[in-house]
Amino acid sequence: EMMELYEDGDEEMKPSPHAFKNAMEAWVKTHDTPGLIRAESIVTKMNEMYPELDKEEAQSIYRSLIFGSAKANDAKRADRLLRVMIDKELKPDSFCYDKVIDAYSKQDSLESTVKVTRVFHLME
Repeated sequence: EMMELYEDGDEEMKPSPHAFKNAMEAWVKTHDTPGLIRAESIVTKMNEMYPELDKEEAQSIYRSLIFGSAKANDAKRADRLLRVMIDKELKPDSFCYDKVIDAYSKQDSLESTVKVTRVFHLME
């Protein structure tokens, strides 16, 4: 509703980065794909409205998205988000790499083993 009011011209209702982050976190905590899709759409909207977001804040946001993806056993999404962080020069920490590796390691396939190795090499 806040976004609707803002988009209808009420400048006082412009969501802050903090409001976007709280909304994103709520959707991440669902630990399911529809919730993660919604969380990512919130981040996309935030990035449009605040393109110069502080790097620490951006790192925290992507860290949460990776964590939620791993909890939802969505290794491919977690991996993609890790690579987005790298592309944006956000410097993922060991927690991010660990969560992606953990998500892949829960899958019982040769493909996931190869992907774990690739993610591990990104850390070097």
